[in-house]
Amino acid sequence: VEVVSKDNGEPLYTFSEPEFTAPFSVKSNGKTISDRRYVGIGATDSHFITATNMGEIRYQSYGDDEESDSAATLLKLQIDACKMRVHDKRASIFAIGGREQELTVWDAETAKGARSSTEFSKPSSAPIFKSKNVCHDFLDMRVPVWITDLQFMDDNTTNPTIAISTGYKQIRIYDAKAQQRPVHDWEVSKHPINHILVSHAKQELFFSDNEGNLQKMDLRTGRIIGGYKGIAGAVKAIALSEDGSKVAAAGLDRFLRVYEADGMHRMLHRAYVKQRVSQVVWDWEHRDVDQEEIDQRDADSIWE
Repeated sequence: VEVVSKDNGEPLYTFSEPEFTAPFSVKSNGKTISDRRYVGIGATDSHFITATNMGEIRYQSYGDDEESDSAATLLKLQIDACKMRVHDKRASIFAIGGREQELTVWDAETAKGARSSTEFSKPSSAPIFKSKNVCHDFLDMRVPVWITDLQFMDDNTTNPTIAISTGYKQIRIYDAKAQQRPVHDWEVSKHPINHILVSHAKQELFFSDNEGNLQKMDLRTGRIIGGYKGIAGAVKAIALSEDGSKVAAAGLDRFLRVYEADGMHRMLHRAYVKQRVSQVVWDWEHRDVDQEEIDQRDADSIWE
């Protein structure tokens, strides 16, 4: 894990997870897991949060001294995790899910694990929310669980609303204060869904699958209301501009594309970025100011 300066790219802090160097082999859900990888990361001004596919959650303070190591909180959850996200409003709240791993929401302040830099331990309390699998299908067969992505949909940290995608083509909405099963369950794709993004501007959700399809759906009805063309590989990252007018997407074909979020969904910009992209972020602090806007301001306000 590296913290770098956004001004010049110089590294400010580096942390190496000791568990990554240890060889291991574990069988889970009919396959063998022999390597660790990060499935989620978050950060605050004082510490960072990571999760691995082995269910290892780390809350680590910045710094290289013994005091920062002793301040780490290490939780051990279920293995074969696929995605972890930290709540935007409260960093101690995180949600996680994966293969045959139901959606769970935890509060790291109450579910304290090991206070050590080398050992992970099980939480000392239950999650604040744990989902239940959907009902059996029309053949009365159990529906398998495979959560590929998830996102908090509101600011509620006690009973959050969460959207998830699955490797079995569904988008599901969970309301923690209503019930443990999803309040909405839509099959929206012909292929496994990789990534989702809930719009902050409208009641819409963007999702991408492993065949290069990027689409938009109405969260009120579950109906597909648009798609974005020209993508050759699986989309791994989606980002929406601050005003909600543009959506950026990138993935395995090594192109960054910017589209109109609404209207004709035209491609506005395309750039070859030379590598496979796993994340895209809009810089909301940057804003172009035209001459007319400058002319409308007082000279005093410009100097201020």
